[in-house]
Amino acid sequence: MADSGFHCFAPDWIGFGFSDKPQPGYGFDYTEKEFHEEFEKLLEVLGVTSPFFLVVQGFLVGSYGLTWTLKNPSKISKLAILNTPLTVSSPIPGLFQQLRIPFFGEFTSHNAVMAERFIEAGSAYVLKLEKADVYRLPYLASSGPGFAKLCCNTHIVAPEGSVYRILEHAFGGHAVHLIFWISQGVVPFHLNLII
Repeated sequence: MADSGFHCFAPDWIGFGFSDKPQPGYGFDYTEKEFHEEFEKLLEVLGVTSPFFLVVQGFLVGSYGLTWTLKNPSKISKLAILNTPLTVSSPIPGLFQQLRIPFFGEFTSHNAVMAERFIEAGSAYVLKLEKADVYRLPYLASSGPGFAKLCCNTHIVAPEGSVYRILEHAFGGHAVHLIFWISQGVVPFHLNLII
């Protein structure tokens, strides 16, 4: 993409990938507000001052990227949404739903072998072993990634204002270009597909 004139950054959200993973309750609780604040700080450090093309991805914190966009539309020139639910009725992979089950969620989210299962749950593909090893690494070092995943999942579906409800209200009725693989299953709403 750099050869095409783009200057790209692909940071891991706090608590995910190889970023810091603070334990909830000790300075970072994985709330929407905190993710927005940290994203603002990142943009400031990177010197991003003009509207930019934002790509969000994922079932959990990808949604926070979208809610930040809704609050800061003048900072975005274009938006790409990859594998992020836009409606309350969007099918959430069963593995993410299981995180809400008491005790089971806590155990599952800290299991290093489950790291790649969460990636696979949001995709139609099975990870190759060498790629799965990369996703597994942070889980082998600490329980931080599990706490992050569990916390984010809890906040996003919190009844006091489900992030998915906010996104459905904001994006419903707007023209959206959808790009998806046929093997990814059903899109939970009517769409006119132009090929």
